[in-house]
Amino acid sequence: MSLLKLPSNKILAVHLQHCVDVRNATSGEVNMSSASNITWECQLRKKSFPVSPSVWIQGIVVNFQNPGSTALIDDGTGIIVLPNCDSIASKIAIKKGMYVMAVGALQSGGPHPVIKPIKLQDLSDDVQAETMWPLEVFDQIKYLNG
Repeated sequence: MSLLKLPSNKILAVHLQHCVDVRNATSGEVNMSSASNITWECQLRKKSFPVSPSVWIQGIVVNFQNPGSTALIDDGTGIIVLPNCDSIASKIAIKKGMYVMAVGALQSGGPHPVIKPIKLQDLSDDVQAETMWPLEVFDQIKYLNG
């Protein structure tokens, strides 16, 4: 199934830092060419919940490296790496200090999670976006995980 057809989990960097590839951890055999085949799970403080291979993050651009077009996004709970930002269809002129939304494929968890972006959007003009984001994430986690 295409990653574009999957619903995206709204998620924070702190959750992504504790994500593990469950299928890879148990069987050791994962087809890395297809992100939709990877099963992720956030294991944080005695709780765990499944995470879709497609994730939605929001945060402030703290660094943008060009060439390589890698953006570092800070959502207030940690730094998320977005490589190859120039290769996506929805091109925006990324600048340090922008508040952005990114949807993409979770590539790895750990201290600096990596998401391969498929959509970027500038939310800098939305004055409530940054304030509401953590509440939206917690609401979705609570709703999806009872």
